[in-house]
Parts: sequence; structure tokens; C-alpha cells
Amino acid sequence: MQRAAPKRRETDLSVDEPAISQPDPEIVEYYSKKIFEYNFSSMCKMSVPMALEGQRVLDIGCRRGKGVFKLSSRVGNTGHVIGIDWSDDFIAEAWQRSERAWRESRLLHNNMEFHVAYPEDLARIGIADDSLDLVFVNSVINLAYDYDRAFAEMFRVLKPGGLLICETVLSNAERDETVMSAAREIGNNVQSAPSKRYFEELLAHLGFGAPDYLDATMVAKDAGFKHTYSAPVVETDEEALFVAAVAYIRKPD
Repeated sequence: MQRAAPKRRETDLSVDEPAISQPDPEIVEYYSKKIFEYNFSSMCKMSVPMALEGQRVLDIGCRRGKGVFKLSSRVGNTGHVIGIDWSDDFIAEAWQRSERAWRESRLLHNNMEFHVAYPEDLARIGIADDSLDLVFVNSVINLAYDYDRAFAEMFRVLKPGGLLICETVLSNAERDETVMSAAREIGNNVQSAPSKRYFEELLAHLGFGAPDYLDATMVAKDAGFKHTYSAPVVETDEEALFVAAVAYIRKPD
């Protein structure tokens, strides 16, 4: 019997735990079923500031590394970019392609690294508290095993004054948890979106500043990676509407 995705729960802010040698088997099992190619989570605008020279950056859900390569050229020789994904195949391909990418950017060395890792447990791969200038994550975060803990980890690793850029999908209304759970199981990150209110309350609870939203557009519940592709949906009477937006979120100094 396939394990259902867990319900969202009150955030545990005690995430400064020692690194462990192996990830939680339940997390590994969950993400092993979450390799989706053509749903809306494949979309990525990579809306990041131009001035990133010398910064340390994390890309969560980096897939084959395209976004990391872009960030790599922005941070330059004195910066560093970490890409994580839960797919071994994606990470292997990202490493392979990175050699050509840094040379095409005319860097002096490869300023990138890639890891098979999970949003809820960044400490396991050695990302320390208050160590990153920028964290980027796209709407794949709606498929997270533990959405709250993933954002708690993002807060932990950002430096005071650091920036979280979240390309996300949010709902205009409170959600039916049963629908959200079913949507996560089929990889529909639009239908698994939390409400805007939930998102903002979670950020405030963790200690983030209020988000600034850019490029907000309505998105259909079956939106795919392009307009000719429709993602599988959960049949429901729920009348929620969904908005895709880029949220700029600061960790206060």
C-alpha cells in the first residue's frame, strides 16, 4: 500500500540538529516517487538579482543544473553555488554538465557543487547555520514531504539579511488537506499549493520578513510545463483559485 503524504503540521523550529550519515528512510521513500518531468514544477523563471558577485547561493530542486549554471556565472570566481535535488540521475547529469558550464562562463574554476539531498534536511550535507546569502526554490516546494520544516531549514541556513526567492503557487482560499495530499502524490504542485494566508503566517512564524510578490499570474489547476501539456488533477468540488508568483523574502538582520 502506497504511503500517503503527511499532513502539514506545526513547524518545529529545533532544526539545528547534528548532521546524520543517512537521511530519514520515510523521506527517501516519499521523494523516490516524486520525479515528475512535465508538470508545472518543471517551470522556472530563475528571477534573481543581477548583482550576486561573491555570494554563496543554494538552489533547492535544481534538477539537471540549468539554474545553478546561471547562478554560477552571476556569483563569479569568488562566489559559490550549491544545487540539491532528490533525483540521483538529475544530480549525476548536473555534475557532468557543470564542467562545460563553468568554462563557457569563463570562470577560473568550477564554483558549483551538487548533492542528492532533501529540503527538510540541509544539515546532513553540511550546510551550516547563517551561511548563505541567497536561497532559491521554485514551485516544486509545494510537493515537499514536510513543507513547514523545509522553510525552517531555509531560514536556518540564510545569513541575517539573506534573501529567499521562492517561485511559488498559492491559493486565494483555505485548502482541503485531503485534496492537497492527493495532489502531492500525483505531483501536481498547483493543486498542492497552500493558501496565501498559510504561506505568509508560516514565514512570519519562522521569523522571515513579509514577502514582496512579483509577476503574479493566474494559473490553471492542470497547468503543465507548457500550454500544450495538461497535468493530472485531483477531482474535487473545491473552488480554490491559484496564482503563480515570485516571492522575495528577507531574513531580518
